Amino acid sequence: MPVSERLHFVARGSASRTARRAVREQIAAKGWSGDADAAVLLTGELVANAILHAGSITELRVTIDDGCLKVEADDRSDALPRVRSPGLSGTTGRGLLLVDRLSLRWGTDQLLGGGKTVWFEMSEMPSRPGGPPGGGRGSRGRSGGDPGIFL
Repeated sequence: MPVSERLHFVARGSASRTARRAVREQIAAKGWSGDADAAVLLTGELVANAILHAGSITELRVTIDDGCLKVEADDRSDALPRVRSPGLSGTTGRGLLLVDRLSLRWGTDQLLGGGKTVWFEMSEMPSRPGGPPGGGRGSRGRSGGDPGIFL
């Protein structure tokens, strides 16, 4: 049976730190044995992106089901995130690169009434020997039901 927690946030500088702490506490309390440090890092990236690019974050959901951790962040913007190539001197633009590399998969879902959910999933064990801690990178997310948009 899935174990879910819902956390509500206001878009301000401390939201990312608060979200990271809350996810770490949920992971520990539920006994998820995956890479907690990577999950916390990716949570911080989702929340920071929601604040920076959408100016909002309304809800963060953490679900653990059969060894799979799913973290979802809602914001009020319809603009879809995209992986960037910031270059060596770029000071921003690496958040979704991290999400893409460390998660099993990630994606977006449009919300009824506007806004979106950005999410990632991680497994307790890598999907292949020597694979990254999130379980690999072979299965990337697809945007909410639109078969033409790949993230």
